[in-house]
Amino acid sequence: MEEYQQITSSSSAWQRNKLTISQRFQEQLVFEDIIIKQTPHTEPPSCAIVLAKYVYKNQRQKLRGKKVIELGAGCGFTTIYLSQKLHPSKIVATDLGSVINIIKENIDLNRCEKQQVHCNELFWGNKENLQQVYECAEINNKEGEAFDLILGSDLIYDFEYFAELVQTLDSLYKFGRNEILFCFTHRFSDVERWFKEELEKKGFKIEYAKDDEFDLEFYESGKVFLIKIFKERQDQEDSSEDDDSNYS
Repeated sequence: MEEYQQITSSSSAWQRNKLTISQRFQEQLVFEDIIIKQTPHTEPPSCAIVLAKYVYKNQRQKLRGKKVIELGAGCGFTTIYLSQKLHPSKIVATDLGSVINIIKENIDLNRCEKQQVHCNELFWGNKENLQQVYECAEINNKEGEAFDLILGSDLIYDFEYFAELVQTLDSLYKFGRNEILFCFTHRFSDVERWFKEELEKKGFKIEYAKDDEFDLEFYESGKVFLIKIFKERQDQEDSSEDDDSNYS
């Protein structure tokens, strides 16, 4: 009887609150001085923290006044952390649908500078949509301007979207002008191999970051990896010739 009363009491409390399912499962992550509102779909993986700390450790002298884009930003942790710590001139968090609303809430929650931090919906492989992101960051890509740093965390898991993701990277990348850093949790070797093969189709190469480049307080060797994605000049020139014809 006592157990039943506890259940009905809990149920009636939920009814009084009239919360949606997503609202009832929202929690907050507090990391250093960053506060992040999250849901089961936007919980920041450990690699988002590893990526943010890696960039902070290795790029802190480079990013001030630069422009950054994060793909698949989730709750926006990496974007917000870097905006607070490294002060790029523009940083844009991109994702899809309702996730954008969570990013906006977290930007407001952390009182980010509105002229500096932005979020924009981005459908991988969509040229017109990507143009909107460029405009959001005040980048004239038609004149050769580009994001200085392209980031992604925990995006290497669903092979169905690899072609679109790599196409977006290919469009964002400008040889000698920017860097691509991806951090991911090791799941299946086949999935990682498929992603690498998709990159190679566009002339990309990868280089794994070394253990001593990480903030070891948050990095677990063998579980989380960070790769630098780049092209050699000839690959870049060959790919650029085909860019417009391949981009839907």
